[in-house]
Amino acid sequence: MGYPTSPVAGIDPAGVNDANAQAEGVADAVETSMQFDKEFDASGLACPLPIVKTKKSLNDMAPGQVLRVVATDPGSVCDMAAFAEQTGNTLLESGEEGGKYVFFLKKA
Repeated sequence: MGYPTSPVAGIDPAGVNDANAQAEGVADAVETSMQFDKEFDASGLACPLPIVKTKKSLNDMAPGQVLRVVATDPGSVCDMAAFAEQTGNTLLESGEEGGKYVFFLKKA
């Protein structure tokens, strides 16, 4: 199993903040039934490539569409939240699924 996700605190390898992450509403597993229009698999890519390629994927989408991003880079947890905030896109959900980090972004 991987590390818990937290868009604010980052990764907590020791598991110290598990209770805090759950209290903040951070999902340990992503709801796989969420509807999305496009998927981008950034598995194996290291910073900054998951964000760079996520931006490129979103550029090809219409406002309101949802992009599902799968990543293995632990840094993508904080990066994706910051990217969404800076670009005006909405991070609908983030979590972990099968040892990978999964994000759902709604294009602004």
